[in-house]
Amino acid sequence: MGDARRDRDRDDTGPRTRRVVVLLALGVVCALVLAPPLRLYVEQQRDIAALRGEIEQRGSDVAALETEVGLWDDDAYVAAQARERLNFVMPGDTGYVVPDPEASAAEPDPGALDVEGVRRPDAPPAGTWYDRVWSSVEAVGTGTADPVLDAPEVGGGEIGEDVDD
Repeated sequence: MGDARRDRDRDDTGPRTRRVVVLLALGVVCALVLAPPLRLYVEQQRDIAALRGEIEQRGSDVAALETEVGLWDDDAYVAAQARERLNFVMPGDTGYVVPDPEASAAEPDPGALDVEGVRRPDAPPAGTWYDRVWSSVEAVGTGTADPVLDAPEVGGGEIGEDVDD
């Protein structure tokens, strides 16, 4: 009787083990099938949340810009901005411009100087653009030589002069 029971227990464990293995295999297959769509869903939800945050930020930016546009309807605000930004003065007022002492004491760019301390020809010109324009106007008015315009001519002849071959 004991042998029959062992044989029956051994036969019972075989089908149970197979069922467990089959159920585990089905679970693994289901996990492998569902993992990519689930990952994609989570990524899309994260992207949607980021885009909603961006929409909210842009909405607040639009509201701030609309408020600023509303300020420009006020004549006093426009006059204040003209005074501040463009240095305009009202008729009868006297406008004063105070130069910055630090800007006038600024040294030239050390990268614009060569080894001997002489300005390199390929270095950007010193000063502001309007200072350079004004100095060129002054140079033309005083008759000082311009190195570009007074360069020696190629070919050595005058304009309109025939060159013999």
